Amino acid sequence: MSENENKAPRPPQAMAISEHVRYIRGSGRSTALLFHTLADAVAHPGERISVVDHYASREASLILLDSIIAVAARLDLKLNYSRAERWISTEKRGTQEMQYARR
Repeated sequence: MSENENKAPRPPQAMAISEHVRYIRGSGRSTALLFHTLADAVAHPGERISVVDHYASREASLILLDSIIAVAARLDLKLNYSRAERWISTEKRGTQEMQYARR
């Protein structure tokens, strides 16, 4: 059981997007949310990240979640998720601390 397993999902961070993407249908806002949410999960392994589409409906958020799952699979990311609660999390990767060689 991970230390973050019982915590409430962390809401997605505010995303800076252009006016065009914000107000034009078919401009890629859901795609931007997909990558933003997945990147947030990779940047914060073990934390639950809420999956919320900009179109305020459960169905839209589930479609976004399914898209995130598909992209994560293509990237070979170990993704944990809940369709009922609409969150994702990634597992910690790597076991070796990075050491940079002096040049």
